[in-house]
Amino acid sequence: MNLLYLAAVLVISLVYVWTLYNLPILLVGVHNLRRTGKKRVKVSMKKSELPFFSIIVPVKDEESVVARLLDALLKSNYAKDRREIIVVEDGSVDQTGQIVKGFERDFPGEVKVVRKGISDGKPSALMEALKHVRGEIVGVFDADSVPDKDALLRAAVHFRDVSVDAVQGRICAINSDHNMLTKFVAQEEVVRYEGFMRGKEVLGLFVPLNGSCYFVRKQVLEDVGGWNVDALSEDMELAARLVQEKHKIRYASDVVSWQEYPASLVDFFRQRVRWFRGTMEAGIRYGR
Repeated sequence: MNLLYLAAVLVISLVYVWTLYNLPILLVGVHNLRRTGKKRVKVSMKKSELPFFSIIVPVKDEESVVARLLDALLKSNYAKDRREIIVVEDGSVDQTGQIVKGFERDFPGEVKVVRKGISDGKPSALMEALKHVRGEIVGVFDADSVPDKDALLRAAVHFRDVSVDAVQGRICAINSDHNMLTKFVAQEEVVRYEGFMRGKEVLGLFVPLNGSCYFVRKQVLEDVGGWNVDALSEDMELAARLVQEKHKIRYASDVVSWQEYPASLVDFFRQRVRWFRGTMEAGIRYGR
């Protein structure tokens, strides 16, 4: 009984400590959001100032969503000759390969398809794409993403600050009205990005990368060795490594992309288990 009591006290204590740590961050984020407001200021840059973006899109069995993403990227208001889209086709068994090859044929010079002989995970696909990038800034989008038309331009504005080496944009739920679970997740993500992430940015704390709608300077990415192909959460691991090497990651709430969130409890549970395992893995390796 004493052991059970001690275990309960330990768990409750950890919850209190975690709450006490995160509550001030959330309050700072909410205060900053209220002070700055939600209005998005119009941005512009001279074409001569625009950095070259290489957007990596790893895909596997994404026939239902990949065309939507590529359409959104191609319709962005960023100069066509200052961007490229590299699609890594990672062993799909559906029509994904044919769809992306069609985009490569219809948009030569804008879309490049790289085929991997062996499918061994997203980090490996990203590393394969890194061999082909020509841009100064490397961006990553998941296949079910739909970035805003001005996402690249707004990201470019943040990189005018030479101290910024990586930018994490805000991801919003595109399927929030699907069912009660997606409504809940959509609201949770609003708090996570506009509360916690914004608060961490204001306080100068660790800002993680979240798998999609993020951008890293190519030279910095190469300097740290790219993505760890053995990491469960390659985005979190890369973020920890960047910060360890004194590189700054900025949360940019005006760089917006929409994405589908789990619509079933099974998918939701699997996603969160993967996230938590990946975070713990990075936490153990990069303790501080």
